[in-house]
Amino acid sequence: MDSLEFKTRRGDEAERLLNSPMLRQAFEDVRAGLANTWAALDTTDERYSEFSKDLHRKMKMLASVEMCIKEHVSTGKIAQKSIEAATKRPFSFNQLKQT
Repeated sequence: MDSLEFKTRRGDEAERLLNSPMLRQAFEDVRAGLANTWAALDTTDERYSEFSKDLHRKMKMLASVEMCIKEHVSTGKIAQKSIEAATKRPFSFNQLKQT
């Protein structure tokens, strides 16, 4: 399997993940859990700043995972368009250079 085919398949799988009700619910549940934990933090606790930063890092990491999956979808679509363009092209640029 070449690189474009691999990227296309990975993009298809990433899109299935993003459209999965279970994964969507998991993202929502984790996000809500983190927000609820942050809201319940005792602001008088001397470790408030440390806990708050930790929750912020977790929220950013969750967003990074989601963005990574979306990037795989986008890369897969670009790869698929490249494959389609290559099959429609009557000759390659290398052939043009040789003549």
